[in-house]
Amino acid sequence: MATVWLRVSTGGFGAGTWVKVSVSIVGTRGESPPLPLDHLGKEFTERAKEDFEVTVPQDVGPVLLLGVYKAPQALPRPLGPLASNAWFGRWFQLTPAGAALVFPCYQWLEGAGSPVLQEGTGKISRADQQALRAPPTAPGGAADPAGDVQLLIPHTRYTLHINTLGRELFFAPNQVVDRSTGLGIGGFSELLQRNMEQLSYSTPCLPEDIQTRGVEDIPSYHYWDDRMQIWGAVECFVSEIIGIYYPSDVSVFDDSELQAWVWEIFSEGFLGWESSAPSPTQLSLQTKEALVQYVTMVIFTCSAKHSSISKGQVRSVPGVGGRGCRALGLILPSRLRFDFGAWMPNLPPTMQLPPPTSKGQARLEGFIATLPLVSATCDVIIALWLLSKEPRKQRPLGNYPDEHFTEEAPQRSISAFQSHLAQISWDIQKGHQGLALPYTYLDPPLIDNSVAT
Repeated sequence: MATVWLRVSTGGFGAGTWVKVSVSIVGTRGESPPLPLDHLGKEFTERAKEDFEVTVPQDVGPVLLLGVYKAPQALPRPLGPLASNAWFGRWFQLTPAGAALVFPCYQWLEGAGSPVLQEGTGKISRADQQALRAPPTAPGGAADPAGDVQLLIPHTRYTLHINTLGRELFFAPNQVVDRSTGLGIGGFSELLQRNMEQLSYSTPCLPEDIQTRGVEDIPSYHYWDDRMQIWGAVECFVSEIIGIYYPSDVSVFDDSELQAWVWEIFSEGFLGWESSAPSPTQLSLQTKEALVQYVTMVIFTCSAKHSSISKGQVRSVPGVGGRGCRALGLILPSRLRFDFGAWMPNLPPTMQLPPPTSKGQARLEGFIATLPLVSATCDVIIALWLLSKEPRKQRPLGNYPDEHFTEEAPQRSISAFQSHLAQISWDIQKGHQGLALPYTYLDPPLIDNSVAT
């Protein structure tokens, strides 16, 4: 019989629960029965870190796994129907004899959910070190889009949710795309199919894409110059994190779960197009360098690339764009500033007349008559505003409040990444001083960690 201490961290707003939680400690010599986590007063309050003293009735040997058991709701909820039965556990820290062991959780437990957690410092070897792993269940029970790679979880936060909303609110029959664009749903689907056919693995890999486009030598091209700085910072950070958990190329190649994740993205996400594979002859990641590029590509696409494209549509920042609003009959927030996409002649979703076929023949009357109807214009501008709207609680690139990595080495890498981004922000702000049209879309504090943040 032994006494151990267990520290439990609960998630943020709405993550607490009134039900009881137990744990089971699995070691090399056996498994303990469920051990209740109970102390005086309410447990598992949101944002709390609570310590529990538990007694293990038998010697289970060196600890391997931690089972978590949430009891079903047995009594009426104290706060009525608004009190949640679900609980979001962030991590567990177990302190037996010796060093503390951290078990990342980061998932919702619904009903009588009972996940089994691996120790977060890579003690368990499944094909190789698995510290880069987190449970493959995202909030609400959906499969995590990042293929359960811990490093990617902050950068795919709520992505499935916002994509589902997009299908319901923008791409469904009689919604924005269908009623206010010239393509409609059918044309939009065909456009996506054509784009997928042309997509290659090098397209989202910025250095290769720049060379393919032949724009690497254009002077004062902020869209590319700032992007390359961000890409370099992300790549350096990813390389450090990968180096901590994958000591060699062999460890990457032998990681069956990693390779299965890459194959699933290729076969399901890219529909098996050979041009989208990491290599024309290899549908897997062979080296640490290849893994670094792959993860860098995902993080960069979900953060900086999305920001540079999305925030040029409409953004809510101090500025004046009211006259254009009133001209179009729009009633939008007074702080709304029109960027390039929201001035409808720059980005007409549909036209009432065919475009001109020769230069120098257009007249103002014909130009105005070609523009979309006011109803379609309002429809699309409101959609662009919603898509570009700053979140209430922004998580800028490099900000990781959920503590997916608790060890000292990755924490140092995160701090270095944040310092690198701060220096880039200073360089961008200094370099853009005096510009008639400052380019701020890739200033790191304005880049969100994920598409949905």
